[in-house]
Amino acid sequence: MRTRPHLPVTSGGLLSLSGQVDVGSDNGNVSSHMGTQMLVENNVFRNTGVAVTTNRSSDVDGYANLCGNDLGGAATEISRVGTFTAPPYGYTAESASVTSGAGAGKL
Repeated sequence: MRTRPHLPVTSGGLLSLSGQVDVGSDNGNVSSHMGTQMLVENNVFRNTGVAVTTNRSSDVDGYANLCGNDLGGAATEISRVGTFTAPPYGYTAESASVTSGAGAGKL
């Protein structure tokens, strides 16, 4: 599986991203800029060059807080750590893991 770089790209506001699996993004998979506050929690990255960036694609950097991610050796480029540590709603984030045999058609 290949994904395009910068998924998602955010410009302003708040973003809570959890429970995602990324395989094969070259650079800057999750990108925060223009002051966006991101909470990137319990995600899995595999064969990914740069998992999270805050300093690309704009003149104004974003913010990111990482929590419980399995980076799988991927780099991060976080120029500013934010203050957004919990979304304004209740939820339970699942642990960052990939089950053997999981994938397309395995529901």
